[in-house]
Amino acid sequence: IAFSNHEIKARELSIKDLELRKKLDQERLLERKKRGLKKSNIEIKFSTEVIFLSKERKIPPVLSNLDPILNDEGFYGIKLANEDNLTTGNFLGHDYKFKFIQVALGEDLVQEFIKLIESGSQYFIVDLRTDEILELTKLEQFKEIIMFNTRSRSDKLRNEFCHKNLFHVSPSNSILSDALTQYLVKKNWKKWFLVVGPEEQDKEFAKS
Repeated sequence: IAFSNHEIKARELSIKDLELRKKLDQERLLERKKRGLKKSNIEIKFSTEVIFLSKERKIPPVLSNLDPILNDEGFYGIKLANEDNLTTGNFLGHDYKFKFIQVALGEDLVQEFIKLIESGSQYFIVDLRTDEILELTKLEQFKEIIMFNTRSRSDKLRNEFCHKNLFHVSPSNSILSDALTQYLVKKNWKKWFLVVGPEEQDKEFAKS
């Protein structure tokens, strides 16, 4: 059995998948209109804005030019979650807002991050690589914010470079390798052949 690990650099959806997504969006919109707009009389006492921060990537060759590549990867799920949160949040006096910030290829991630903090942003959901997150954690301003990591599976961020204000949504390499090992043992597959890719994250996964 051969296993290889690589970090996803670009994710594709078929035209059929995108059409289904649009259809579901329309169905939710119609359902909300059918229920009518219910506004709470409760005063908004707590309002917060969360920044979804990502970086533009060079897109590798795709399997088919007919399959469009997402330009809102990750953020679409946040929009859906925020709709659910606002359903009850407004009745509790809470208001939640999200903003999608994508740093362009020619822009400096660190400088853009500092600008966001200086403008008052405190809560970040980041779709960034391990080295990019480590670069941000070295900043003095990092202590002032709360960050949620959705991409990196590196064990380093959860051990020697752990921070009390950095939380991880994605499972670590150790968690994934432990789960894989348990599965192989359960199936009584004792002969393993590990194929390690050229990227740093491939080597980290192999080591875990």
